[in-house]
Amino acid sequence: MGTDGQLRINKSSIFGYHGILSDSKESGQSTEDGGHAIGLDYSYGSNKLGIGLGFHDISDDFHTETGFITRTGISKVRASVGPKFYPNSKIFRRIDPRISSQQTRDKPSDLWETDNTASLRFIFQGNANISFSYEHSTEVFLAQRFDTNGWGIVGGSQVTKKLAISLFYNKGKSIRFSEEPLSRKRKRAHCDRVLPTVGQAECIYEPDLCRSFSRILFREDF
Repeated sequence: MGTDGQLRINKSSIFGYHGILSDSKESGQSTEDGGHAIGLDYSYGSNKLGIGLGFHDISDDFHTETGFITRTGISKVRASVGPKFYPNSKIFRRIDPRISSQQTRDKPSDLWETDNTASLRFIFQGNANISFSYEHSTEVFLAQRFDTNGWGIVGGSQVTKKLAISLFYNKGKSIRFSEEPLSRKRKRAHCDRVLPTVGQAECIYEPDLCRSFSRILFREDF
Protein backbone atom coordinates (compact mmCIF):
# COMPACT_ATOMS: atom_id res chain seq x y z
CA MET A 1 0.00 0.00 0.00
CA GLY A 2 1.11 3.57 -0.48
CA THR A 3 0.62 6.86 -2.21
CA ASP A 4 2.18 8.87 -4.99
CA GLY A 5 1.52 12.10 -6.78
CA GLN A 6 2.76 15.28 -8.39
CA LEU A 7 2.29 18.87 -7.30
CA ARG A 8 2.80 21.77 -9.68
CA ILE A 9 4.47 24.54 -7.70
CA ASN A 10 4.35 27.05 -10.54
CA LYS A 11 4.42 27.01 -14.34
CA SER A 12 8.11 25.96 -14.31
CA SER A 13 8.40 23.67 -11.25
CA ILE A 14 6.96 20.27 -10.37
CA PHE A 15 7.37 18.27 -7.14
CA GLY A 16 6.77 14.52 -7.19
CA TYR A 17 6.64 11.94 -4.42
CA HIS A 18 5.84 8.32 -3.68
CA GLY A 19 5.79 6.16 -0.57
CA ILE A 20 4.96 2.45 -0.71
CA LEU A 21 5.02 -0.27 1.95
CA SER A 22 5.08 -4.01 1.23
CA ASP A 23 4.70 -7.23 3.24
CA SER A 24 5.86 -10.46 1.66
CA LYS A 25 6.34 -14.03 2.84
CA GLU A 26 8.22 -16.73 0.98
CA SER A 27 7.01 -20.32 0.84
CA GLY A 28 7.75 -22.03 4.15
CA GLN A 29 8.46 -18.75 5.91
CA SER A 30 6.52 -18.15 9.14
CA THR A 31 6.89 -14.35 9.33
CA GLU A 32 6.40 -11.60 6.80
CA ASP A 33 9.19 -9.30 5.64
CA GLY A 34 8.28 -5.64 5.54
CA GLY A 35 9.77 -3.34 2.94
CA HIS A 36 9.44 0.17 1.64
CA ALA A 37 10.13 2.38 -1.38
CA ILE A 38 10.11 6.14 -1.01
CA GLY A 39 11.07 8.88 -3.41
CA LEU A 40 11.11 12.66 -3.75
CA ASP A 41 11.67 14.47 -7.05
CA TYR A 42 11.84 18.11 -8.06
CA SER A 43 12.16 19.45 -11.58
CA TYR A 44 12.41 22.97 -12.94
CA GLY A 45 12.30 23.82 -16.62
CA SER A 46 12.27 27.08 -18.51
CA ASN A 47 13.58 28.32 -21.84
CA LYS A 48 16.85 29.27 -20.13
CA LEU A 49 17.49 26.61 -17.49
CA GLY A 50 16.67 23.05 -16.45
CA ILE A 51 17.21 21.65 -12.93
CA GLY A 52 16.49 18.23 -11.47
CA LEU A 53 16.81 16.93 -7.89
CA GLY A 54 15.84 13.59 -6.43
CA PHE A 55 16.10 11.16 -3.52
CA HIS A 56 15.07 7.50 -3.54
CA ASP A 57 15.33 4.72 -0.98
CA ILE A 58 14.34 1.07 -1.53
CA SER A 59 14.78 -1.48 1.25
CA ASP A 60 16.24 -4.96 0.75
CA ASP A 61 12.90 -6.65 1.44
CA PHE A 62 10.67 -4.45 -0.72
CA HIS A 63 8.50 -6.56 -3.03
CA THR A 64 5.75 -5.76 -5.49
CA GLU A 65 3.73 -7.85 -7.93
CA THR A 66 2.28 -4.91 -9.82
CA GLY A 67 5.53 -3.70 -11.37
CA PHE A 68 9.13 -4.60 -12.13
CA ILE A 69 12.00 -3.37 -9.96
CA THR A 70 15.50 -3.81 -11.32
CA ARG A 71 17.22 -3.40 -7.96
CA THR A 72 16.42 -3.27 -4.25
CA GLY A 73 18.55 -2.40 -1.24
CA ILE A 74 19.74 1.01 -2.42
CA SER A 75 19.60 4.66 -1.45
CA LYS A 76 20.43 7.33 -4.01
CA VAL A 77 20.50 11.06 -4.49
CA ARG A 78 20.75 12.86 -7.82
CA ALA A 79 21.10 16.38 -9.15
CA SER A 80 21.36 17.89 -12.62
CA VAL A 81 21.58 21.36 -14.10
CA GLY A 82 21.45 22.42 -17.72
CA PRO A 83 21.49 26.03 -18.94
CA LYS A 84 20.28 26.84 -22.45
CA PHE A 85 22.09 29.33 -24.67
CA TYR A 86 20.77 30.98 -27.81
CA PRO A 87 23.79 32.28 -29.76
CA ASN A 88 23.55 34.88 -32.48
CA SER A 89 24.65 32.38 -35.11
CA LYS A 90 23.62 31.27 -38.58
CA ILE A 91 24.62 27.69 -37.69
CA PHE A 92 23.42 27.01 -34.15
CA ARG A 93 19.95 27.73 -32.87
CA ARG A 94 20.66 26.58 -29.31
CA ILE A 95 23.50 25.10 -27.24
CA ASP A 96 22.69 23.00 -24.17
CA PRO A 97 25.51 22.05 -21.78
CA ARG A 98 24.42 19.78 -18.93
CA ILE A 99 26.02 18.18 -15.91
CA SER A 100 24.46 15.57 -13.64
CA SER A 101 25.52 13.49 -10.68
CA GLN A 102 23.94 10.48 -9.00
CA GLN A 103 25.36 8.87 -5.87
CA THR A 104 24.02 5.45 -4.89
CA ARG A 105 24.63 3.47 -1.71
CA ASP A 106 24.47 -0.30 -2.09
CA LYS A 107 23.05 -1.38 1.26
CA PRO A 108 24.18 -5.04 1.33
CA SER A 109 27.85 -4.09 0.78
CA ASP A 110 27.69 -0.56 2.25
CA LEU A 111 29.62 0.66 -0.81
CA TRP A 112 28.88 3.79 -2.81
CA GLU A 113 28.74 4.02 -6.57
CA THR A 114 28.70 7.16 -8.65
CA ASP A 115 27.41 8.32 -12.01
CA ASN A 116 28.72 11.73 -13.06
CA THR A 117 27.86 12.84 -16.59
CA ALA A 118 28.75 15.89 -18.66
CA SER A 119 27.07 16.46 -22.02
CA LEU A 120 26.96 19.12 -24.70
CA ARG A 121 24.11 19.34 -27.21
CA PHE A 122 24.05 21.47 -30.34
CA ILE A 123 20.73 22.26 -32.02
CA PHE A 124 21.27 23.56 -35.54
CA GLN A 125 19.15 25.94 -37.52
CA GLY A 126 16.41 23.71 -38.84
CA ASN A 127 15.78 20.38 -37.11
CA ALA A 128 19.20 18.69 -36.84
CA ASN A 129 20.95 18.15 -33.51
CA ILE A 130 24.00 16.36 -32.14
CA SER A 131 25.14 15.73 -28.58
CA PHE A 132 28.37 14.51 -27.00
CA SER A 133 28.53 12.98 -23.52
CA TYR A 134 31.12 11.57 -21.14
CA GLU A 135 30.24 9.47 -18.11
CA HIS A 136 32.54 8.96 -15.13
CA SER A 137 30.88 6.16 -13.22
CA THR A 138 31.32 3.19 -10.93
CA GLU A 139 29.03 0.25 -10.20
CA VAL A 140 28.85 -2.25 -7.33
CA PHE A 141 28.44 -5.96 -7.93
CA LEU A 142 29.16 -8.86 -5.54
CA ALA A 143 30.42 -6.36 -2.93
CA GLN A 144 33.02 -4.98 -5.36
CA ARG A 145 33.17 -1.58 -7.03
CA PHE A 146 34.15 -1.28 -10.70
CA ASP A 147 34.85 1.58 -13.08
CA THR A 148 32.21 1.79 -15.82
CA ASN A 149 33.28 4.97 -17.60
CA GLY A 150 32.08 5.63 -21.12
CA TRP A 151 31.25 8.18 -23.78
CA GLY A 152 28.77 8.55 -26.58
CA ILE A 153 27.52 10.57 -29.52
CA VAL A 154 23.89 10.95 -30.57
CA GLY A 155 22.61 12.84 -33.58
CA GLY A 156 19.42 13.19 -35.55
CA SER A 157 17.35 15.24 -37.92
CA GLN A 158 13.71 15.59 -38.90
CA VAL A 159 14.42 15.77 -42.63
CA THR A 160 10.79 16.24 -43.63
CA LYS A 161 7.46 15.96 -41.84
CA LYS A 162 7.42 12.25 -42.72
CA LEU A 163 11.12 11.33 -42.56
CA ALA A 164 13.42 11.31 -39.52
CA ILE A 165 16.99 10.03 -39.26
CA SER A 166 19.04 9.32 -36.12
CA LEU A 167 22.57 8.05 -35.42
CA PHE A 168 23.96 6.59 -32.20
CA TYR A 169 27.47 5.64 -31.05
CA ASN A 170 28.50 4.48 -27.58
CA LYS A 171 31.62 3.02 -26.01
CA GLY A 172 32.36 2.24 -22.38
CA LYS A 173 33.04 -0.37 -19.72
CA SER A 174 30.59 -2.79 -18.17
CA ILE A 175 30.48 -5.53 -15.57
CA ARG A 176 30.14 -9.19 -16.47
CA PHE A 177 27.10 -9.99 -14.34
CA SER A 178 28.05 -13.52 -13.35
CA GLU A 179 28.98 -15.15 -10.09
CA GLU A 180 31.19 -17.54 -12.05
CA PRO A 181 33.75 -15.37 -13.88
CA LEU A 182 35.27 -16.76 -17.06
CA SER A 183 38.76 -16.69 -15.57
CA ARG A 184 39.23 -19.51 -13.05
CA LYS A 185 42.23 -17.74 -11.56
CA ARG A 186 40.09 -14.80 -10.49
CA LYS A 187 37.33 -15.88 -8.14
CA ARG A 188 35.41 -12.64 -8.43
CA ALA A 189 33.38 -10.57 -10.82
CA HIS A 190 35.39 -8.37 -13.12
CA CYS A 191 35.17 -5.37 -15.38
CA ASP A 192 38.31 -5.70 -17.49
CA ARG A 193 36.67 -5.50 -20.92
CA VAL A 194 34.97 -2.65 -22.68
CA LEU A 195 31.26 -2.61 -23.27
CA PRO A 196 30.34 -3.57 -26.82
CA THR A 197 31.01 -0.61 -29.07
CA VAL A 198 27.74 0.05 -30.83
CA GLY A 199 26.96 2.21 -33.82
CA GLN A 200 23.35 2.35 -34.88
CA ALA A 201 21.40 4.19 -37.55
CA GLU A 202 17.64 4.53 -37.66
CA CYS A 203 15.32 5.87 -40.32
CA ILE A 204 11.64 6.48 -39.61
CA TYR A 205 9.23 7.15 -42.47
CA GLU A 206 5.61 7.97 -41.73
CA PRO A 207 3.25 8.12 -44.67
CA ASP A 208 -0.23 6.93 -43.69
CA LEU A 209 1.14 4.29 -41.32
CA CYS A 210 4.34 4.43 -39.27
CA ARG A 211 7.20 2.47 -40.79
CA SER A 212 10.70 2.31 -39.38
CA PHE A 213 14.05 0.91 -40.37
CA SER A 214 16.86 0.38 -37.90
CA ARG A 215 20.26 -1.15 -38.47
CA ILE A 216 23.25 -1.78 -36.23
CA LEU A 217 26.15 -0.56 -38.33
CA PHE A 218 28.84 -2.20 -36.22
CA ARG A 219 29.20 -3.92 -32.89
CA GLU A 220 32.23 -5.13 -31.00
CA ASP A 221 31.24 -7.74 -28.44
CA PHE A 222 33.22 -8.99 -25.47
